[in-house]
Amino acid sequence: MIEDGYRVSNSVTISGVGDVRGVKQLSYVGHGVIKTRPKDELGVRLSYIFTKLSDVVAQYRPDIAAIEDIFVNAKNPRSTLKLGCARGAALVALRITIEGVEIKEFPPTIVKRYVSGYGLADKDLVAQRVKMILGKECPAVSKDGADALAIAICGSCSCNNPLYKAA
Repeated sequence: MIEDGYRVSNSVTISGVGDVRGVKQLSYVGHGVIKTRPKDELGVRLSYIFTKLSDVVAQYRPDIAAIEDIFVNAKNPRSTLKLGCARGAALVALRITIEGVEIKEFPPTIVKRYVSGYGLADKDLVAQRVKMILGKECPAVSKDGADALAIAICGSCSCNNPLYKAA
């Protein structure tokens, strides 16, 4: 069974997207980032995320999609609210662009634990492990691209992943 789809790691400033194929043997397909301008108002930034992600999803037509679940930043609740808005824009883009697409949601700690063995891994360790898992066909990736690819790996393997059942 080959599953293919874009996975999303999002924020209002930079949202990463990553694409892998396979379930047991994963292959790197691609990755990228959607960057908004911090000076733009929130509505403009959300619209940009929605439009760009919709374009990517329409082009690649994934079978499944995975997205990072929201986490609460107790020190900065405004950031949490903005992250929720960006995540909402991404969810709507995925749902509207491909009717019936399966969307899997993963907490950041589950994604990090799945790819690195440690739920509080930093972005450098996640990037290193993503590169190791996907092999030489995967080019050097930014931290945001690595986050998205980590979610893609977790999403592709979740059907046989005991961590997913625990999430």
